[in-house]
Amino acid sequence: MKNIIDITKKYSPIPFTEEQEKQFYAVAEGLKRIEGNLNVTDLKTDEEIALLHFVDSLSPLKTGLFKGKSVIDVGCGAGFPALVVGAYDTSVNVTALDSTKKKVDFVSLCADRAKLDNIFGLCARAEECGKRECFDTVLSRGVARLN
Repeated sequence: MKNIIDITKKYSPIPFTEEQEKQFYAVAEGLKRIEGNLNVTDLKTDEEIALLHFVDSLSPLKTGLFKGKSVIDVGCGAGFPALVVGAYDTSVNVTALDSTKKKVDFVSLCADRAKLDNIFGLCARAEECGKRECFDTVLSRGVARLN
């Protein structure tokens, strides 16, 4: 896990504190220890995980638009960017939305292991959630076509 954090640090678009580094480590540890049994991401190497999950998820935080906001990660998959955004800024309330229960359960388990009580998993279709929920910001890295 240390290698994932070292690579993330090297390529991160924004600096992070030692406390944030500990949170990222806990998320990476959850990903490496739990994911193999659930198969929620295709990324396996430390470099892939660091660059395509952590560094990519840190990029939107450069805007400074998230502090104290409610954010939804539509199609959260393995929890990126939800887990990284929530770990980086605990003032952000993050809802990790996916229509696949095992993915939402995985994100919730990783958030629990990292002691991130600002991340909530929600198993639902985006089309339905949009009719009953309201968020300040929407994030999404790769979802199927929305009806």
